Amino acid sequence: FSELCNFWRYELLVEGGPNEYYRQLGLFDITDANEKVDPLAVNVFHKCLTPTGDGGILAALELQQQLAFQERLDQKYEDLEDKMAGRVIDVAKFELLLSQAETYGGLFTLNPDDPLPLGSSAVEIIIGSSVDIDDQFSPDGKSVIFGLNSFAAAIAGHGLYSFDHGTSGGGTRITTTRPTDAEIAGESLQVRNSIYYARRKERL
Repeated sequence: FSELCNFWRYELLVEGGPNEYYRQLGLFDITDANEKVDPLAVNVFHKCLTPTGDGGILAALELQQQLAFQERLDQKYEDLEDKMAGRVIDVAKFELLLSQAETYGGLFTLNPDDPLPLGSSAVEIIIGSSVDIDDQFSPDGKSVIFGLNSFAAAIAGHGLYSFDHGTSGGGTRITTTRPTDAEIAGESLQVRNSIYYARRKERL
C-alpha cells in the first residue's frame, strides 16, 4: 500500500506525471489506432488532480476565449435597455396582440414533413389539427382548423377514442403514453398511425 501511495504522490500526481502515464489513465485519442496522447485530457487531469494544478478547467480545455462573452452580453443588454427606454407603448396595439395570442395561441397545427398513411376521411381533420379542444376558424376567418374533439372522432368514429385534454368522445382515453402500440396492435394501420399522432399531440 505504501508503494502505491508513493507512486501516486511522487510519480503520477506531479508535474509531467499525467503525460508520462497517459495510456494507463486513458488520456489518449480513442479514434487513433496508435493511441496518441490527448493534450486536452492531460491538461484537465493536471489542472484538476495534481497538487500544482490551479483548477482552471476552461484554460485546460482552451475555452477561455470562446466563453469570454459575459462582458459583451452585458453591454448588449444595456444597449437594448437604452434603446427601449424612449419607446412609447401603443396600449391599443398591445391589447390587440394579447387578444390575438389568447385566441390563436393553441394553433400548433400538426404538419409532418412525411405524413403517415391515414384514413381518407380522417386526413383533412388530423393533418393540420390544433391543440385547442374545439374547432375554430383560422386567422383568415375562412378555413376551419379542427380541434382535439374532432381529431378523436376521426380516428375510428365517434365514441371510440377521446383525448385526455379533450371534452368529448368517450371510449379509450388517449394520453401521452396510452394506448400503447401493443394495445392497438389489432387495429388497422390507419388507426394506429392516428393514435401515434394523437399521443404526441397530447404531449403539447
